[in-house]
Amino acid sequence: MTDSHPTVACIVPLYNGRDFILEALASIEAQTWPSREVIVVDDGSSDDGAELVRRHYPQVRLIQQPNGGEAAARNRGIAEARSDYLALLDQDDLWQAGKLELQMGLLLADPTLDWVIGQQRMVMLDEPGADWARPDFLDRPLIGFLPGCMLARRRAFDRIGLFNTSVRIGSDTDWFMRAREGNLRMGNVGKEILIRRIHGANSSRDAEAFYSGLMQVVRDHLQRRRGTA
Repeated sequence: MTDSHPTVACIVPLYNGRDFILEALASIEAQTWPSREVIVVDDGSSDDGAELVRRHYPQVRLIQQPNGGEAAARNRGIAEARSDYLALLDQDDLWQAGKLELQMGLLLADPTLDWVIGQQRMVMLDEPGADWARPDFLDRPLIGFLPGCMLARRRAFDRIGLFNTSVRIGSDTDWFMRAREGNLRMGNVGKEILIRRIHGANSSRDAEAFYSGLMQVVRDHLQRRRGTA
């Protein structure tokens, strides 16, 4: 680590993701930011995804835990990371070239920023698509309020907390709402930095669970607003 290139912790939750994890890690390996620590948190998988990580990426720090959900896996990675700069990537998504360099450049240029996002591009790997993945959402840049599109200083999590493990689907939306409520300063590189791959194994593919999770997030948000009114 140097003053000009501080280390970025790249955290990837893994759950039965053998078909995707190597490509996700390859997109981290291809990043131009020179100082990285890569952490994969295997959240109780029943497939051989963790063994593939060991075999193909022995330099990656692999942590295994009983299944606790995506939020718990992200939180474990954040707790284990040594860096003050934290980036998250889902097992089935891909960072685009230069993602970390663009975002770190913005954070280092403006010390008042707590976190930075960018744009995503959603692509469909199979049919039918999830209810929320409308055709007009696909194959074009969209603003990315997603863990894979964010890079945050550790102080952001220190201020507003980690991901809410009581929210099985939508814990990232809950975190973004709390970041806004907590007045964290956000930057936006304004460029496409993430390929979000939509497929049959996405956790958010279950429409009932997806909308139930969002309703819980909204209820919690309203309760916090009432509590501070």
